[in-house]
Amino acid sequence: MTEHSAVIFVFFFLGEYASIQLICIIMSILYLGGYLSYVILDQYVNNILIEGYVEGTSLGLKGNILVFIFVLVRASLPRIRFDQLMTVC
Repeated sequence: MTEHSAVIFVFFFLGEYASIQLICIIMSILYLGGYLSYVILDQYVNNILIEGYVEGTSLGLKGNILVFIFVLVRASLPRIRFDQLMTVC
């Protein structure tokens, strides 16, 4: 019975980390430019300057950097117990 009792706990953690990943991807789309990179390419085609951005895996990279910062801050800050929180209020 004990090996099956942790399944619900695992599903809570999977849901929590999936929501962290989703929020970080949405933040990178809305505030960091999405799939566009910050490297600007200047190309001359028939003496006309065409400016474009490098596209590719930058959305995944930005999302994973935000996830890393999110988890790092979450693990670094101390957790406050409920009774300590009630004394603050």
